Amino acid sequence: MDIEMTLLNAGVNEEHLSFLKNDTLKSDAPFYYFFDVSDQREYRLVPVNKIKGLSRGEPGFSWWDHVLLKAGNIAGNRLEGNEKRLQSTTLEEFRKRFVSNNFPAVELSYYDEFDEYYVSSDGNHRTLWAKLVAADYIRARVYDYKYNPIKHGSYKRVQGILSDYTKLVEVANLQLEGDQYDCWDLEYKGIQLCSDEIPYIRDYLNETKISNLKNCVGKNIKMIENIMDRYFKFARIPDKLRMKLFKLFMNHLNNEKKFIYVNLVWLQEHGWVPNISVENWKKLKIEQ
Repeated sequence: MDIEMTLLNAGVNEEHLSFLKNDTLKSDAPFYYFFDVSDQREYRLVPVNKIKGLSRGEPGFSWWDHVLLKAGNIAGNRLEGNEKRLQSTTLEEFRKRFVSNNFPAVELSYYDEFDEYYVSSDGNHRTLWAKLVAADYIRARVYDYKYNPIKHGSYKRVQGILSDYTKLVEVANLQLEGDQYDCWDLEYKGIQLCSDEIPYIRDYLNETKISNLKNCVGKNIKMIENIMDRYFKFARIPDKLRMKLFKLFMNHLNNEKKFIYVNLVWLQEHGWVPNISVENWKKLKIEQ
């Protein structure tokens, strides 16, 4: 079926369809870290234009991308069922369904600081159709979340630390591997380097854990910078001689410098090179 033609024939204007093709979905995933859930759950009519994302949606893709099944986890048969319903009635009657007491309420999360709603579980396809036909309101069961500025401040601080770290990791042609329930390891080609594990923060009121993360990141940044500095320092020496030097340092140093050369030896054995030239590396260090 041609949903675009169905919408136009029903009376939805082209300007609205153009908006749907350009307006991209957002994610509320970061909000969980600096909003507190309240005990309040209530049914109310929610402005459709304030709904910014779907639990089955894919942030960064448009509402229309989801209609075309190019993004998210949208069921085509669910879209077709509503399309047939629209074809059998008027646009006005179809819109009225979304505010009827008989309409099964969608599940939404509301974030007061940003005045935004997101589908939290049930109601992705219904919400998508409310968007398609430019419905003014939709009946929803709303979970209210209250903004916590202290948590948000800590969250932004941590994200800033991690942002600088991940940029350096990319420049060094290394990778961070892990998950949100444990920690991140510094790796190259799937093998962990001698470095500190970076803990994942879930409680942004726990300054002890945040301080620990900052210290671990700082140690790893120092490690990566030392690896890069020594790589470029000895880059002009023939490969075999360079490896002999690295192994000599590795076997005769007994402090933290030893691990710099442990990592360098392993990286060189596996064909590692940074993602930056020596000239640009020097410029980057000056900028820092």
